[in-house]
Amino acid sequence: MRLFYYFAYLLVVSAFVYIPGACTDVSVNLPPSDNSIHPLNEENTSLDLINAASVQGECDCGGHGSCQEVDDMLVCKCNVKYALKASKCESCDCGPWSEGCSFDSNGEKKCQCPRDYASKTKKWSEQGATCEYCYCGESGRCSWDGEEKLCDCDDGYRLFNGKCKKCRCGQFGVCTLSESGEKKCSCDDGYAEVYGECQECDCNFTTRRTFGVNCTFVDGLKNCICPPGFVVGLKNCEDINECYTSRPCPANALCINKPGTFECKCESGYKPIRSSLDLKLSRCEETQWRQATIALGVILSIGIIWISCYIMKHKSSS
Repeated sequence: MRLFYYFAYLLVVSAFVYIPGACTDVSVNLPPSDNSIHPLNEENTSLDLINAASVQGECDCGGHGSCQEVDDMLVCKCNVKYALKASKCESCDCGPWSEGCSFDSNGEKKCQCPRDYASKTKKWSEQGATCEYCYCGESGRCSWDGEEKLCDCDDGYRLFNGKCKKCRCGQFGVCTLSESGEKKCSCDDGYAEVYGECQECDCNFTTRRTFGVNCTFVDGLKNCICPPGFVVGLKNCEDINECYTSRPCPANALCINKPGTFECKCESGYKPIRSSLDLKLSRCEETQWRQATIALGVILSIGIIWISCYIMKHKSSS
């Protein structure tokens, strides 16, 4: 029976043992072949042989990790604050707020930061990127561009004082925030702001496109505002006849009504005092030929009267 155990022991501690990827020489001192040999503990012996083979240069981790077998492969498990870079464990520390540190395929350091923190590379820092506090509110994502904080706000939010603030005008308008944080809605054509959102506001005026009627909401009620020179009618913006309702033109000028406005034109024989100015604010003066015509008319009238008197006088004397 002792011979059986002895031969079994020789079989287990043979000169080579197979480790995935390589055959490693293992030297085992056999016990003396006498009658004092005891049965071998099979479980402990096989584990010791494998561990002995694993540490003999199967993978080089650079002194900051251990070589381990995972899924029939030998890999490096790096120590804390180290990460695998070009098959070796290199220093990789992203600061006390980091959730992890690694290197990408280009060897660039990458930090895994928790919420409200982001990777930031400080100028002239030998440590490189670290996780620093970076908060944009509950509706935004924060990042660092050098020393500048950047906020990427969710839809319906706008950046205000370093945080993402709610700013919604509905699907028919664009929302912006003033310097004081006041919301402003720029609604699409045919829409107006009511209760903080852009809603349809159509006056159904036939002249809407031509004259640009403006539809707004006042206390939740639709209000149609016509452009200058027009007044709200039953179905459209009606033109105001300024020539009829008032006397907008100066003396010696004719008033001509036009859609939304009017025009002043000097009467025949008159001209604007200053042609470069709007006639509505200027006056009309007589032209030189009109003055000459009047003077000639006066002279002719006097001449005719004198001749008539002369003829009548000679008739009476004869």
